[in-house]
Amino acid sequence: MPIRMKDLIGIVPLRSDVQSVIDISNIRTARFGTCIIMIFQIFSLIFSLFFQVQDGGSLLIWRRVAYIITFLASLQFFIFSLFQKPVSGGFSRVGLGISMSIFHFCLCSLGIFISLLDYLDHEQIFVFITFQMFIVGLFILKPYIAFIIFSLSFGILYFLMQKYSQVSLTTNMGFVVLYVFLLMTDGIQYWRYLRIARYNVQNHIMAEQMKIMSLYDPLTKLKNRLALKEDFEKSLDSMIVLMICDIDDFKIHNDTYGHEHGDDVLESFARNLIKVFGTDHCYRYGGDEFLVMLSGENLETFVAKFEECRQNVGDAYHFSGGYVQGYPKIPEDFQRLMNQADHNLYKAKQNGKNQIIG
Repeated sequence: MPIRMKDLIGIVPLRSDVQSVIDISNIRTARFGTCIIMIFQIFSLIFSLFFQVQDGGSLLIWRRVAYIITFLASLQFFIFSLFQKPVSGGFSRVGLGISMSIFHFCLCSLGIFISLLDYLDHEQIFVFITFQMFIVGLFILKPYIAFIIFSLSFGILYFLMQKYSQVSLTTNMGFVVLYVFLLMTDGIQYWRYLRIARYNVQNHIMAEQMKIMSLYDPLTKLKNRLALKEDFEKSLDSMIVLMICDIDDFKIHNDTYGHEHGDDVLESFARNLIKVFGTDHCYRYGGDEFLVMLSGENLETFVAKFEECRQNVGDAYHFSGGYVQGYPKIPEDFQRLMNQADHNLYKAKQNGKNQIIG
């Protein structure tokens, strides 16, 4: 699937399944990433208790408050991610957005505050850069969101640095280079992950489609034996009515009028079964043999429905069937019911065909 410019910017809503892949990735990342931030803030707080910095006094207290707030912002995101199920639809997307926004806001705003203090103390601005790199490196942000976050945080920090101190040419150039680098890194990561997510979703959809195709007969559009095996396991410990039926003298239809006509007869009979019993209960058992299985159906009602099938067919062709009612508890019970229904079909054939016996 091609990625359009709107997709690259991230302003177009994604398919729910693709968005879920990205959201789940961010939830899983939060469990690891927030732990790193919390450990970093704890060590920073402890370090500030034993070592005095040049700002001292009230600014030192505010620095410690910033460490605590950042720790709490990380903790709430960690707790949120811890209780979310890593499956599609198993989490609150609104809750994720709120929790993640609080985390990023505190990470950037307090990173700006601490970094400004470091800059005024003639120290390196490692806190701010570390936080920005952390956001880019771990979380999947839409490019326009990353642009807003980076532009505001870089712009505010640069403005405050210009206001309270003289910014060197090297710092100016470094700011621009780092800003562009972070935007490009986030964009490339988002586009790459978006392509992977869409590819995985497409593969999943194709796998589901192939699975569905493997459960249905391509000619009659009825379920096949593989589907029957899955369905009878779901029918254990319940009363079922089962019938095996086939078209009388079907070989004559093929030999006299050709296989194309024979296919038409099979399709016609399949449509008739679907009309009366529904797609979920009808199976092509093999060749011209069909099977119908209903759970909890009254036996008289079941037989009456087959009589309705006979009336719908008219004289175009005839069919015979053998039915049985039972309460299978294990797969072997189901097989015995199948054998009995097949035996009853044989009786119907022996008794002159165009009838059902059970």
